[in-house]
Amino acid sequence: MNYYLYNPVTFSVRAELKKGCRQLGVDISKQPWQKTWVDFLNDGKLLSDIATPVVFLENHWLKNPVCLLPESDALIKQLLNTNFEGQIKALRPFTEMFSIALPKETKFKGQKIQGIFVSYMTPDRKDEIVKMFNHDYGTKAQFNNTEKADPQLTICYSDPNGQGRIVLNVDLRKLEWILEAKTINEYHALTGISEGSFISYDLNEQEQQTQFDILKFVIAFIVYISAHENAVKFVQSIKMPGSDKRTSNAIVNKVKQFKPKGTVKPHYRNLRNERYYQGQWLDWAPGSRWTPVNMQTVVVKDEK
Repeated sequence: MNYYLYNPVTFSVRAELKKGCRQLGVDISKQPWQKTWVDFLNDGKLLSDIATPVVFLENHWLKNPVCLLPESDALIKQLLNTNFEGQIKALRPFTEMFSIALPKETKFKGQKIQGIFVSYMTPDRKDEIVKMFNHDYGTKAQFNNTEKADPQLTICYSDPNGQGRIVLNVDLRKLEWILEAKTINEYHALTGISEGSFISYDLNEQEQQTQFDILKFVIAFIVYISAHENAVKFVQSIKMPGSDKRTSNAIVNKVKQFKPKGTVKPHYRNLRNERYYQGQWLDWAPGSRWTPVNMQTVVVKDEK
């Protein structure tokens, strides 16, 4: 499989914690490393950073990790250049947390990204996950939560320059014009939102453009999956890089490939009218459905 798998923050945190404890002669073998980690955070022996909350999310995700596999680098490029008719008012991800394995030839603004972690949930749902973490490990951890009720899209990936992790948290209300804009500057012009409104701090211009393209791809990928049945390969119970667990059998579903039909450029149209959210679509939030225009499907042949 010619993909970069996402390497969880969790495994890096665990490795650094154990290494540090060995150097200090501290024995942490009698309790889960998660408890030692949270105790150190609460005591100020470790400092929290932007990637710290991701560990709580990953801990829940790793119980049954789902990894999505775009069929090719060509699909990623196609999604970045596809027109989306309508604005983001709601999203319907494949699942609330997942990773995306990227083809090894994929580059965003010339930078190789070795896998992406994505979550899309409300602050209340994040609180529930932290409570489960505390129950599992006997800890007293908590999110620095907000009073906002809308879902938030979280994206985490390794810095291509090896300087740790880059984490992006974007509220739903800031996603409306993402698919319409081709660059960060165009996004700011369309929305009137000031520069730096959601871009992670301390990034140079190339890194900001890289982050914007990753954000745009993730959203387009979510739309693509929700608009097409069996549109993407996914793997469950996969052995993640750095995992202590044995390798499990990967479950990869069969997928379809989507090609242009006719002379009009294929695109996606957002469905807003309430009639599109009846019957089997009743539990979909208004604005979360997209329909493909001028596309046909063919079954992708199984790889040998």
